Amino acid sequence: MIHEYAIDPAFLLELANQAVLSESLIRALAVGMPCITAGYPSNLGGAARALAKSKLDAAREPKAIARYQDRLVRVTELAAKLTRTTTTRHNAVPWGQDFAPEHHRFPFAGILSSNSPVNGEPYRSLDWLRTPACHLLTCQTNDCVPRTAQAMNEILLPLLQNAAKITFVDPYFFPNERFRDPYRLHLASIAVSSHVRVQGARTVTIVCAADTGRTACPATEFKHSCEGVLPRWLPEGITLNIYRIKKIPGKQEIHNRYILTDIGGVSFGHGTDMSNNNSYDDISLLSARQFSHWKAAYTPNSPSFDWSEPLVTITRP
Repeated sequence: MIHEYAIDPAFLLELANQAVLSESLIRALAVGMPCITAGYPSNLGGAARALAKSKLDAAREPKAIARYQDRLVRVTELAAKLTRTTTTRHNAVPWGQDFAPEHHRFPFAGILSSNSPVNGEPYRSLDWLRTPACHLLTCQTNDCVPRTAQAMNEILLPLLQNAAKITFVDPYFFPNERFRDPYRLHLASIAVSSHVRVQGARTVTIVCAADTGRTACPATEFKHSCEGVLPRWLPEGITLNIYRIKKIPGKQEIHNRYILTDIGGVSFGHGTDMSNNNSYDDISLLSARQFSHWKAAYTPNSPSFDWSEPLVTITRP
């Protein structure tokens, strides 16, 4: 459901001359769409502009000069549109011309490039965007997924590997067996990609509800349970911040489950925990409007909820 693509700056320069395909790609990479790209779009645009400038500087024939002057303008406009329609990336690793090492560590769904593959890398040319085989422009935005730790992690992997800021929202989160395996896998995926997709250590946030009816417990008991269990779930390089929030009378109910990041988000029909039977859950990408709304609501100390219960911070000893 979520697919990660890398884009060669030379490909962007080539694409800039194709108005219809350019607009299609911009829509395909926007917030709420199932395809994401490695690195900052602004850095990608800068590299493509530098490439166009170098070709312009080297041109001698008037026609070539005019062609690259036009291409420089077009790629600048394309990069600006990509930057406006995607979210701001934090601490992303800026990619160079060679994507093969990154692909062989964490495979891309595709690498948009005019180069030829050396060791079976999934290079996709400009012509590929025009073929029925190109799913980049037609990917589904939701899926029905078995509620197992492995299945949920697999579908979320590109999002977790590329996001620098990650918030899990589940009113019923508790450090017990239902949540253990999914969260262990998610946290491991975030940690292991820190030297490839996103640089540096990352802080992960969990937001849950203080009042869960018959399963509710005092803040001190919840804190004690988290401190006793969660360090064993944490890999190196991850800090876990946990907020228990309360409903403010007359304001937003605390019900839906999400994963909200700096590059997009998903919602769950049932929960972020796993099931002990053969049940499934619907996982859906949030549209740009949904993402903006819920990300603001679940940002700590937002006016949507009561954040007065003390923060619980967990690190690995």
